[in-house]
Amino acid sequence: MARFLRDAGIAVDRIVHSGKTRARQTAEILSTELLNAGAPEAIAGINPKDAIDPFVAEVNVWSADTLVVGHLPFMAGAVSCLLLGRPDPDLVAYRPGSVVCLGKDDAGAWHIEWIIRPELTASDEH
Repeated sequence: MARFLRDAGIAVDRIVHSGKTRARQTAEILSTELLNAGAPEAIAGINPKDAIDPFVAEVNVWSADTLVVGHLPFMAGAVSCLLLGRPDPDLVAYRPGSVVCLGKDDAGAWHIEWIIRPELTASDEH
C-alpha cells in the first residue's frame, strides 16, 4: 500500500497513530514512502472505543495533510462524523488496510476524495 500510494504521487506532512503496536508499525511503514519529513507520532484519543467528537474537533482545525493510522470501529465513525456530522460505521466499507482520503472545501465541508483497499494494490510481485 505504501509503495502504491507513493507511486500515485501521494505524500503527507504528518502521520499520526494510536500508539498501539500494529498502528505504530503501519505508520512507520507508511512514513518511509509518504512522509515529507519527520517521524510518525502517537496521539491519544483514536483507540477503537474512544469518543469520536474530540478527535473530529481537533481534525477540523488541522492545516497539514495528515495520515491517521487507527482502528475500527473508531476510524469508520470518525470519517462518518466528518462527512455527515454523525457516526455511521456503515458509510464506508472498510477492510483492514483501507485508506480513505478526505478533503475539505473552502466552506469547511468534508468530502471523500478517494478510497483504496488493499486488494486493489495487489501485484504479482512476491
